[in-house]
Amino acid sequence: MKQIRVFFLAFAAALFLLNTSCREETEVPVITCIMATDTLIAPQNVTVEYLLKAEGDYEVAVFYYYGIDGLVAISNPTTPYFVSIELPVGATIHAGSEGTVKEGNIEISYKAYNSEISFERITVCSQEKP
Repeated sequence: MKQIRVFFLAFAAALFLLNTSCREETEVPVITCIMATDTLIAPQNVTVEYLLKAEGDYEVAVFYYYGIDGLVAISNPTTPYFVSIELPVGATIHAGSEGTVKEGNIEISYKAYNSEISFERITVCSQEKP
């Protein structure tokens, strides 16, 4: 009886080790994130707050937005990246980003406002481990 118990325990341990050692981790592929918010033409003078934020395993190659003199591009920005600017009537309000995500997310947004109006746009690129 003792031999059967020992054999059974040894067999169970071998199956457990075989099962755990043969598991392969699923490699999560890197995805490319080329993102842009909707474009808005300022209907009035507004304050615009542009924001880039990210979490997890990501890389942001460039973040861009429209300022008073046109397109502003920031290469390899640190996150979070925030800028607040005043734009006149007729100015372009738009933000974008290029990067990669393995596990996590990249988010770009803007909020345009004054005492009478407020507009907000958010774009997210994300990926989770399966």
